[in-house]
Amino acid sequence: MCGVHQENVAHLVIACAFAKQGDFLSWWVAARGRILQDQRKLFDGTISSTWLVFVVTKEHQSF
Repeated sequence: MCGVHQENVAHLVIACAFAKQGDFLSWWVAARGRILQDQRKLFDGTISSTWLVFVVTKEHQSF
């Protein structure tokens, strides 16, 4: 996406300027705080997978 770092889920969610558009990280942190602790791993996996598909699709459509 941004071409600066290895583009894995952690980079896309935490460090990628491209992925931070729309203040996604702030939303994720707030939403995660409302999820029961034993369900956060599933929540994180679901959201990160969905976000990755969205970002890849968005990049693919820009070609």
